[in-house]
Amino acid sequence: MALFIKNNEKLTEAKMYIFEKETELQELLFNFPEIVLNISEIEIDSEEIAIKYREYSTSRGPIDVLYITKNANIVLIETKLIKNPESIRTVVAQTVDYIKALTVDGCEDIKNKSSKNIEISDNFTFDDKFMHLLNKNISTGNIIAIIIGDDIHPNLLGLIESIQSAPHLAFNISLVKIEAYENDNQLIITAKIVEKTNEVERSVIKITFDNNLIKPIIESETPAKDGKGTRPKLNWEDYINSVEEKYKKTIEKYKQEWIKYFGNTINMGTVGFTAGVIIGEKRLAPLWVYDNKIELITERGRSKMGISDKTYLVYKRELEKTPEIYDKYLVSGKQMVNFNDISIEALENIFNATIKYGIEIQNDYKK
Repeated sequence: MALFIKNNEKLTEAKMYIFEKETELQELLFNFPEIVLNISEIEIDSEEIAIKYREYSTSRGPIDVLYITKNANIVLIETKLIKNPESIRTVVAQTVDYIKALTVDGCEDIKNKSSKNIEISDNFTFDDKFMHLLNKNISTGNIIAIIIGDDIHPNLLGLIESIQSAPHLAFNISLVKIEAYENDNQLIITAKIVEKTNEVERSVIKITFDNNLIKPIIESETPAKDGKGTRPKLNWEDYINSVEEKYKKTIEKYKQEWIKYFGNTINMGTVGFTAGVIIGEKRLAPLWVYDNKIELITERGRSKMGISDKTYLVYKRELEKTPEIYDKYLVSGKQMVNFNDISIEALENIFNATIKYGIEIQNDYKK
C-alpha cells in the first residue's frame, strides 16, 4: 500500500521501511507498546502497562515481548518477518507452546523474574488484588497472543482458525501486520489485525466410531463454567458486589439507561465492564467502568474511534456542567477518574454525558 504525504501543494510518496531483523521489530514493540495496544479490536487500548518484558524466559523458550497491564491482562507478542521460513511453519505452534508455558510456570514466576530486559511502571506494586487477577488469568490461560510481522503469509490464516491443541485454555490469537514508512528521518508506523480467532471458550470434540453405525457419533463438550477454558470474566452480580456501597445505585441506574438506548451491549471484563454502541457491524465502546474508577473520552479516544469533532462537542458541553470533571480532568487530558476523588453528582454527569455522546454517534450513523 502506497502512503502519500501532502505538504501545501506538494505530494510526496513515503518510502517503505524494511525491517532487517526480528530483533529490530522486537525492540520497537518493547519501547512502544501502544503500537499494538492501540488496535481497537484488542479492547485493552485504554489500559496502562504495569510490566513489560523482552525475551521473557519460559520452560518452552523465550517470548519475544510480554506486556502485563495494571488490570493484569496479559499480552504475548511473537514477531516474525515474512522472509523467515518459521513465519509459516512453526510460529502458531510456538505461540501456543508459550501460552501453555505461562500457565504452567505460574504468576509467581512473573513476579520474581529479574532481568535487564524488564521495565516496571512507576508506582506499580504486586499488591494482593493484582496478584489475584493475574493468577486467575494465568491459571485459565486468559492470554491475548499476537503474531506480528511485516506481512502475514496466507497459510497462517487457515491455521489460526483450526487451533484446538489447548481446548482447556481461554486464549485468543491475532495476526497483526505492521507497516513502516520513512519520511524526513521519521518513521510512520501502522498496525492492523489481519485475522483473529473468534473462539474464546473452546469445546472438546469427541468422535466415537462404532461398526454398527453408518456415521460416527460426534459429541461436543463445553468446559465447566468454573473450570479452565472459560474466559474469567465477572458476571454483573460479582461486579456490583465489588463496588463500594455508595456507588452501586448510580451504576445500576445507568446500566439500565444504557440498555434502554443501546440494547444489551455491555461486555463484562475481569475488573469491570465496557458499554458499547453498535454502528453497522462495528462495536464502539465509549464507556469503560472498573470497580473503583471510570474513564473519560479524551480527544485522542475520540479520534481513534473515528468520531467527528461536532459529536465530541456534545460530550464536552455536558461535562462542562461539572467543573470538577471538565477542568481538572478533561481539559488536562486525564483519562482515568477514581470514584473516591469525585462526588456522586459528578459521576452521574459522566454517565449522562456518555449516553448523550452515544446517542449522537447513532444519529450520525443514520444520516
